[in-house]
Amino acid sequence: ELTLEEALVKALDDQASSEAPSSTNSPIATPIIAPVNRGNPVLIFSGFANPEMMASYNIIAEEIFRENGGRAACAKAVPNALPKPLRQVVEEISGDHENALEMQGEPAE
Repeated sequence: ELTLEEALVKALDDQASSEAPSSTNSPIATPIIAPVNRGNPVLIFSGFANPEMMASYNIIAEEIFRENGGRAACAKAVPNALPKPLRQVVEEISGDHENALEMQGEPAE
């Protein structure tokens, strides 16, 4: 089972090997998929400033909501989460997301 850090490195390596070099310095967005027993997608951002992350999240979350009515969970990859198994990180983010939705009076999926 991959740690969060290993999954991020693998995603970046896969992205770099599948694309031609680019002259821009924009962050690379690569989805990392870890199956969980919860209904909402989880977006994990690395290398984004907070305003960039929120702008990206708003665009992606709108598409997710439009496609399936779900609310995407969102988090930044932080140093203390990097050695954790990816599945554990996704479960923790999903649980926090469900709790936040319930506190807002919205049903969690």
